[in-house]
Amino acid sequence: MIKSLFNNPEDLKRLYITEGKSLTEIGYICGVAFQTVGKWLKKHNIKARPFGTKGNKYPKRKKRVKDPNEPHWRTGTKLSPEHRKNVIKSLEKNWAKGEKNPSWKGGTLDHGYKVIRINGKKIREHRYVMEQHLGRKLTRLEQIHHINGDKLDNRIENIMVMSNSEHQKLHWKQTSKEEQKKIIANLNKAKALKKQVG
Repeated sequence: MIKSLFNNPEDLKRLYITEGKSLTEIGYICGVAFQTVGKWLKKHNIKARPFGTKGNKYPKRKKRVKDPNEPHWRTGTKLSPEHRKNVIKSLEKNWAKGEKNPSWKGGTLDHGYKVIRINGKKIREHRYVMEQHLGRKLTRLEQIHHINGDKLDNRIENIMVMSNSEHQKLHWKQTSKEEQKKIIANLNKAKALKKQVG
């Protein structure tokens, strides 16, 4: 019948007010969701009926009187042994935590670094190992460098403390000349764009 009542407020008024159809009924006629019909009503300043008012096709539902002896969930339904086995298997797979979970990768990771919990607080393991070795807390300006490049290898022989600038210089030297050229080109593009914008 009517494809869209978005640009047709007269038909929308006729269906909703004169004929008393619900948003769901009008949505069914137009092939859209009832929320869309509600938006059309707002756009054309058609006052909506109070929530839960019945349309012609869908009378207001009567509340079911609950039997006080009836439990509030289904009980007594027996599962077949095969179905029960599948349900238990599925629950075990989905609820397995830690090492029992099939997705376990050896602990929590943050940007490739292993994270541990000390006194309820999360901390990256390599920083904790170095703090224990030095006997003091690391400052925010101190970085930990993994000598062999493996972020998960947190042995004291593989990590060293550096300042942020030293750490950046070291990684810059280890970057290939081609990569360095790409990085510099991208930085120059960003600077040029910044000048153009303002």
